[in-house]
Amino acid sequence: LNDKTTFSTNKFDEIVKNKNVKLFKADWTNKDKEISDGLKKYGRNSVPLYVYYEKGGKDGVILPQILTINEVKKYFK
Repeated sequence: LNDKTTFSTNKFDEIVKNKNVKLFKADWTNKDKEISDGLKKYGRNSVPLYVYYEKGGKDGVILPQILTINEVKKYFK
């Protein structure tokens, strides 16, 4: 849902470009241990999991599972 309604939109691309956001996507198709460990770190056992890290920040903020452009704008100020 997020891919179609948010991540694949021109508005999202514009926000990412203007705010110099670096994106990272982990594929958990094959149940990778590193990804499993990452999910556990945030108290989750399934995907999607969206985490926002401030530049230089060590601790991420878990974003909602359903993201809208307005929700994204709140974090990428």
